[in-house]
Amino acid sequence: MAQIVQILVAILHDPQVIILDEPFNGLDPVNVKMVKDMILELKEQGKAIMLSTHRMNEVEELCNRIFMISKGKNVLYGDIDEIKKRYKSDSILLDYEGDIGIIDGLEIKPVKNHTVEIHTHGKLSNQQLLELLVSRRIIINKFEVSTPSLNDIFIQLAGAQK
Repeated sequence: MAQIVQILVAILHDPQVIILDEPFNGLDPVNVKMVKDMILELKEQGKAIMLSTHRMNEVEELCNRIFMISKGKNVLYGDIDEIKKRYKSDSILLDYEGDIGIIDGLEIKPVKNHTVEIHTHGKLSNQQLLELLVSRRIIINKFEVSTPSLNDIFIQLAGAQK
């Protein structure tokens, strides 16, 4: 409850800029949801909210822009959607029925039953891959362009600094 009280005290005087350091630390799922709802409400009111956190899933859910620091240095700054597009991979998650067979130049890795990750390595566009699968009479239950999470991006960038 101390974490909740600190957040309430921080917003009690209706500030325009709110800085929260690890606002979800030590909270159970019910209180995490309550704090998220509170943050989203403040955001709707036009408040500028800065979160200092290591929980990238929360950042993806709540923030528009990010500033990532690793070892005291700026490693990434910008709009989350633009960053995710910049770091997107050339892979597709495919849940399917049928026999894909071999597709020259592509890497097909099993993920689980009837789900594979297909790395196109730039040899086919997503549309071309989809058309090829349909022409092979593959039943497609899910065709998802894989985008890395902010956590994956941070690990990639922070790991590059070692």
